[in-house]
Amino acid sequence: MKPRTLTGAVAAALMSFSIAGAALAIDSGGGGGGGSSSSSSSSSSSASRSAPSIEEARARIDQGRCTAALRILNQLVELQPNNADVYNLIGFCLREKGRYGQAEQYYLKALQIDPNHLGANEYLGELYVKTGHLDQARQRLAVLQQVCGSCEAYDELAEAIEEAS
Repeated sequence: MKPRTLTGAVAAALMSFSIAGAALAIDSGGGGGGGSSSSSSSSSSSASRSAPSIEEARARIDQGRCTAALRILNQLVELQPNNADVYNLIGFCLREKGRYGQAEQYYLKALQIDPNHLGANEYLGELYVKTGHLDQARQRLAVLQQVCGSCEAYDELAEAIEEAS
């Protein structure tokens, strides 16, 4: 079922709003860990700060703080709706939280923007391995081989597929 009646730009905008809403809904569940003790100090400090950066989000992910990273990434989706890296990292965080269906949507959005995105191809392949869809994982591996040969992303996905086989 292909909704071909919408123009590409309108369809992309609707998908972007739909995806951003899903990520916001996921992140609004609380449980963000430590932080300020009052919402007013949090609001005023974020208002005085500069715009969020993808580096901040990556740092939170490296610290194992995907909920905090999602807050930053949700803001970045609004500021940079055509940034494949942002969608890829949202997908990564959602996958880490076990929300595989939603993670897949974000990886696919990243690949819609940049079909050769190494991270999105690798992580989507890893998601497919984790969910038992090895044929789809192998498709991602084939894309990686075309794009980068035997790069780190290719090697890691190949190893995950081999271990699952």
